[in-house]
Formats: sequence, structure tokens, C-alpha cells
Amino acid sequence: YVMKDIPAFIDEDYMTTRKNYLARIEYELKTFRGFDGSRDHITKSWEDVDSELKTDESIGRQLSKIGFLKDVLDHATLSEPDRLKRAQKIYKFVQDNYSWNGEYKLFNDVSIKDLVKNRTGNVSELNILLHNLMKLADFEVKPIIMSTRNNGFPTKLFPVISEFNYLIIVVNIEGKDYMLDATEKYLPFGMLPFRCLNHYGRLLDFENGSKWIEIEPEIKNILSYRSSLELTENVSLNGSVSLSATGYKAFSQYKERLLNQENYLEKIESDYPNIEFISQQFKDGCNDTSSYEEEFEISLPIQEAGSNLYINPFAFKFFKSNPLKLQKRSYPIDFGYPDVYSYSIQFKVGKNMKITEIPKDKSLMLPNGKGSLVLRSTVQDDNLFIMLKLYFQDAMYSPDYYPFLKQIFSEIVDIQKNYLLVIKKNS
Repeated sequence: YVMKDIPAFIDEDYMTTRKNYLARIEYELKTFRGFDGSRDHITKSWEDVDSELKTDESIGRQLSKIGFLKDVLDHATLSEPDRLKRAQKIYKFVQDNYSWNGEYKLFNDVSIKDLVKNRTGNVSELNILLHNLMKLADFEVKPIIMSTRNNGFPTKLFPVISEFNYLIIVVNIEGKDYMLDATEKYLPFGMLPFRCLNHYGRLLDFENGSKWIEIEPEIKNILSYRSSLELTENVSLNGSVSLSATGYKAFSQYKERLLNQENYLEKIESDYPNIEFISQQFKDGCNDTSSYEEEFEISLPIQEAGSNLYINPFAFKFFKSNPLKLQKRSYPIDFGYPDVYSYSIQFKVGKNMKITEIPKDKSLMLPNGKGSLVLRSTVQDDNLFIMLKLYFQDAMYSPDYYPFLKQIFSEIVDIQKNYLLVIKKNS
């Protein structure tokens, strides 16, 4: 059978690896039969795989190497009465004292003794060390093998171990499960790196049997701007903008700041050349990477035409262009996590000025209430209040939602780019 005119696969934002969506036939060797009549069953059941992994040098045996770690943790950590705090201290200890070398190596070259000695190692070594220290501290803890977003979804039909490339752990504290990965230095307790948000993994339980487990972030992910602007009588537009974020949005902001410590403000100024940045400061407590706050004092440009002033009050943009550009998309839109974008503005005009025109309110909903875009503007005397909110309920949407998501992205880009206030100067 010859296939012709197959449409090209085009990569776009908000997707996992393309091999998840390309049609193909893959073969897995089931049984090898030798000339002497012997048989080797290559494709095994999960029960067989569990048994093999339990004694595997890079997985099972490493997970049982606990005795030599008794002196690694101090007494204060091991004796912490609050179990959640104890687990958090162990997690931070591994983060602070051991570094990821950028390698995955799930099933080979795994040695936590080498990690403890060299202070650097691959993903499996770091997270198996974390697993063993949690076990030493009397926690119920299990490893999870999984595939990262760039590696593709592992099949659930039968075990294909080569499709797994990563190991994390899950620890149960007072009935609540926390998935952990110690490879990122500043990642908050209970959050996984974005590369791990690939929907499911295989929890290894050598006593009761392994099982599939969902990997879905529960933490709220919000990016919010609050702006207070004033248009003075000398036609100067100044004010403050507060940025706050939680969850993955906070970690992303914190990491961006950390990677550009020396020229952080210069980078922002280059991203927004039309804004004059007067000052910038981080709020206290910003070292907690599960939340983030900073504030800018700014001056915005004004367009004048006769007695009219034209102003766009949205100093910062959520999206500078629509990330969804295809005419049609046949694979899911995968954000990795649900999120919220919020922008509130209080705009005040000086004496002898009047707000004469504001854009119309807008409201768009995704089908089945799976998300929304809302714009509201209200004038009260010499004050204008603007509220813009974009909400995505799900981490992943089917291709059926693509035209609706594309429209919402188009609308929010248009709003933030072209929202225009008309203000009249009275003589």
C-alpha cells in the first residue's frame, strides 16, 4: 500500500514531542527461539519487569542502599517532630548539597555511593538518594519511572522499558502524596520540573506490584499584574506595576531573575523599549520560589492629537503574538498545567481632563466552560478601572478546542496591543 500526499507535521507551541502524534507502526520482539529449541521471552508482563527491576544493579539494589547513609543527615533533621517539615528539610538538603550533571541514565551507571562521594550525579542517582534518605527518616516512599515531555508517552499496552528515561519519587505524609525531584536547585517541595509534566508514570512497588499513576500538578499557577497609573495635568503618565505569580509561573519568574542577576532590569528594558523604568524592587519573601512578587515604577508614552490624548494602559504583555498560528491542528494543545493570567488597572486622570472613550467589554468562553477571557472597564468620575482575566481550566485540550483557543489568544493579544483610551484635555 502506497501513501501519497501526506500532510507535513508542523511543530507549534504547547505540545510534547512530535513522535507522540506521528502515525507509525512499531515492533517489539516477543519471543526468541534458538536452534536448540530454547525460548527467551523478550516481551514480558509487568510482574516479570518488577521482579527484574527489584534486583537490577541500577534500580532495585540502589534503592536498598541505606545503611551507609546514616551519618549523612544531622540529628536535628531526623528528629524534627513535624513530618512535613522533616521531609522538606531532607529535600532541601539534597538540593543544596548535590548537583545534577544534566544526564538521565535511568538504567545504567547509577551509583548513589559515587553521588555522595562526588556531590554530582545523574537524575536517578539524585532521586534515589532522596528516596533512601526519606526511607531512613521513616517515610513511606516509592520510586516512579516515567518519560519526559521530549521523550514521548510510554505505551501502556505492555512493558517497553526503553521508553522510560527518568525517575522521580513519591512520598506519603499524613495521607497526602508529594511527588519530588531534586534536580532543580530552587524548585519548591511538591513541584516537578516542567519536563516531567507528561501525564503519567509507573509507580514501582516491589511488594504489591507496580501500577500506572497520574502526574498532574495540583498547585495554582497564576501570573498577575496590578497597575496604578495617573495622568497628570502636565501630560505625564506615571505609576506603579506590581507583578505577582504562584506555582510554575512563580518558579519561571524566579529562574529568569536568577539567570540574569546582573542585568535583569536591562533585559526587561530591552523587552519593553517604549516604557521608562524609574525603579524596580523585589518584595520580601521572594526567596520562596512557590510565590513571587516585584514592583516597577514606570512612565508610559502618550500620543497627542490636538486636545485628545491616546493611551494604552497595558504596560506589560502576556503574549506579544498569537502562539497558535496553524489553520488546523490535529494533535492536543498541551500547556503542562492549568493557569490564570490576570491584569487589573486603576487609572486616574488629572483636573481639566476627561475620559471620553474606552474599548467595549469582551467575554469569550471555551466550550464546556473549560476556560474564559474577560475584559471589563468601568469609569467612575475621574477614575477608570480595568480588569482583564484569561483562564485555562485544563492542562491539555483536544484538537477540537484549537479554533476556540486560537481565537482567545488572538483576542488577548489584540486587547493588550490595541486597547486605547481617549482622554480630552479641557481648555
